[in-house]
Amino acid sequence: MNQKKRLFGVVSLVAVLGVAGLLLLRTLAFDGAEQSYREDFSPDRDPARIFGGHLLLGTDNGWSGRLAEGRYVLENQGHPGDVRYFYLRPEGLDIVQDGSRAMLEVDGEFSAGEGPSGAGLLYGFDPGTGHYLAFVIMAQGQYAVLQRDEDGVQMRMSGTHGTVRRTGRNRLAIDRSGRRLRFAINGREVASLGMENVEGRGVGLLALGNGRFAFDNFVVTGKALSPELKADGTAGVVRGAQAMSIPDPPRGFRSIRHEAGSGELWLSDSLGGNSARRAMVEMIGRLGNSFQGPPALHAVIGDGEDRELRALFSARHKERELRGLLVTARTDKGVVALCLFDAPGALARSFGPLVQTASAHLPAIAAPPRSRPRAVAWQQVRLPDGSGTMKLPTDWKIVGASQGMVDAAGADGSMVSLGIHGPVLTPEAGAGYYQMPGATVRVPVAPYSDPVTALGNLFPQFGYQAPQRIVRLIDTAATPWPHNGQAAYVHFDWQQGEGAQARNYTSLALFGVMPGYGQWTFYLSIVSAPKPLFSQNLPMLMEIWQNWQVADHVHRQRLDQAAGSMREISNIIDQTHARRQQAQDRAAANWTEVFRDQTYLGDTRLGERYSVPLTQVEDWTRELNRAAGYERYRHIPLRDLQ
Repeated sequence: MNQKKRLFGVVSLVAVLGVAGLLLLRTLAFDGAEQSYREDFSPDRDPARIFGGHLLLGTDNGWSGRLAEGRYVLENQGHPGDVRYFYLRPEGLDIVQDGSRAMLEVDGEFSAGEGPSGAGLLYGFDPGTGHYLAFVIMAQGQYAVLQRDEDGVQMRMSGTHGTVRRTGRNRLAIDRSGRRLRFAINGREVASLGMENVEGRGVGLLALGNGRFAFDNFVVTGKALSPELKADGTAGVVRGAQAMSIPDPPRGFRSIRHEAGSGELWLSDSLGGNSARRAMVEMIGRLGNSFQGPPALHAVIGDGEDRELRALFSARHKERELRGLLVTARTDKGVVALCLFDAPGALARSFGPLVQTASAHLPAIAAPPRSRPRAVAWQQVRLPDGSGTMKLPTDWKIVGASQGMVDAAGADGSMVSLGIHGPVLTPEAGAGYYQMPGATVRVPVAPYSDPVTALGNLFPQFGYQAPQRIVRLIDTAATPWPHNGQAAYVHFDWQQGEGAQARNYTSLALFGVMPGYGQWTFYLSIVSAPKPLFSQNLPMLMEIWQNWQVADHVHRQRLDQAAGSMREISNIIDQTHARRQQAQDRAAANWTEVFRDQTYLGDTRLGERYSVPLTQVEDWTRELNRAAGYERYRHIPLRDLQ
């Protein structure tokens, strides 16, 4: 029986890594050779030596900077278009040149003023060219990735995300892994892009526009290139891993011995009565007394019968960050609650041993019986337009196909839409486009953002036959995407229709986004089933997805089609602009005639025209035609001569 408990505990805890734990470890794992440059803007140090002595302390051309309460506060009240930055180049620390891991982090509390404004991290600064990347939080809770190159400052991507706090402190991070940069806020990845255009080794702080920008806990971590670590020879340095300050267990918990080498494991068996959810809420409340406030949850997984709940968390103790796992599990006698954690740099090594020890204290829980997938008779079919093939159950039908994009549906209401792609206008471009004559092409409108937010914005616009909306996000997982794009797998519940006619579905989707100018492109492959049938039908749906193939000659046509859609929109915009400009020119000509009291009279017989007063042109035309005996003369307005 004890062996059964131990085995189930290991499998149960390790399983959580498949969905959320890998994200935790991915954002924490460094090899043992890393070093860190840290700046906490301590009031106990000489201000002239903090951050290498490069900070603005005082006032300069509308900007002011000061050290206050252990933070660096920068304000701009004079020049809304200004960008201010401070950079370091830590010697002995690889930032961008090598293929190893590096991370840049800072806490920020920003109060934006009028106009575009924000603040955050400076990365890859080249003092020779002035080129850099910046990751900032803007007004209204938006984030943005900016790039300065020979064409000036441009916004590479921007969006909104639920992890961004509109008020208070946010932690921004740039995580470099190989040749890719990942941007995170409060521990959640919100964007990523390749770093092909990153040139320099400078890192630091940046603020733009009007506002008040407070920075704290600036950290650069990367591969050590030499035994000594300096930052322009002046700033403070922390070498290698630091010892973690261990908090005391909260009331009702006891510390469990383990062989992990570092980290802590706490156990309680007196929480929550007979409810795993209630025990989790109570544990979070008690942990707030040991940490600096309640821990922040980043991913929560549980069963539908309130037997077990798991959550990845982060917390702070004496200004140090901690990360780990919370577990509550129901037993015959009540609920067992576990909390295991370590410093971020050590958790990748200690997590496995901590889980092994924790498993011995968890109950064996019988997994709920799985629904048997129904027997399926398969057939290989060609898409009607010859653009590809797919494997479908014999009772399914293709309901639409074009250039490799396909919609298919089954008799039980299950359905797939694969390879769907197209343009999306930004709100600014969309506002102008739909007001223009000839704008008959239906194009969705949404701001460019992270894939999960973008899917939420676009999904209601995909409901051509009936209104549809996302009801609940179950889980998300980011995945790489080409051409500086972003993508994520999204598991969610949604509803089609309204009132008594509404139908509820569950879906798994791959949703990708790629940036552009005034527009961006989406990609969607999605499998869906009526909510009660999704778990049972998922193997069949994935089989369909995995056996969908697009003909080779279609790939180029699909790209051309997407470009053609944007060209059609562009032509409409250009034509409408030309008509609008023509109308403005004609109106200007009319007013010119009024102001000058001058217009033209044309002789249709000789092809000549004469300048005459505007106020008398009708009288002249009438009298001359009467004398000629026919309509020889006519009024020629100035607008007709342009």
